[in-house]
Amino acid sequence: MAIDLETLPRQLRYWSGHCLLNAAPSFAISCLYLSYWEKPETVLAMGLAVLSFIILFSLLTSLKSPLSQSNHTLSRAVRAGVKFRMIVSLASLPVYLFPSFISLVPDLWSGLLATWISQQIELIISDPPTMASILDKMAEMDHPTFARVFAVSIIQGLIISLFMFLFSFFAVLVIQRREREKIYAAGDASGYPASD
Repeated sequence: MAIDLETLPRQLRYWSGHCLLNAAPSFAISCLYLSYWEKPETVLAMGLAVLSFIILFSLLTSLKSPLSQSNHTLSRAVRAGVKFRMIVSLASLPVYLFPSFISLVPDLWSGLLATWISQQIELIISDPPTMASILDKMAEMDHPTFARVFAVSIIQGLIISLFMFLFSFFAVLVIQRREREKIYAAGDASGYPASD
């Protein structure tokens, strides 16, 4: 599949806004509650992870495929998933004013899951994988490094994207059902079955 170079700049603008907005809740948690703003390498790691998703989604939606056709069911479903995630992100932002409600923010839970996955991967690939090195690795995991923060940010982005695409999948089902209902209703109104 080829990339539509006329579509790419528009997709870069679209996904830049979307990814930055959707990263805001996780960024706020990291800076407000984990003090990552004190370490420039952690902020850079999070920023590069967001940039990675901007580029990935821009390229995927610029391919000459159903995703680049605005009236195609898949494209409409992805837009529905994106809107849903945007609403969740915007609704999460005021919660940061009330720290006792932080557990209501989905980004906290996806971040915790991403951290756990990252820790398990790091433990598995430790060299040598002995009990002593595993315990040493566990003791080091509380110290954020560029690589750890980047890995957790990428994994968290993948988790959030997975949920966004699951929502999109169900949106496809709803969109197709509505289209079929319109076709059947048009056929019933004319007294003849709808023709393709």
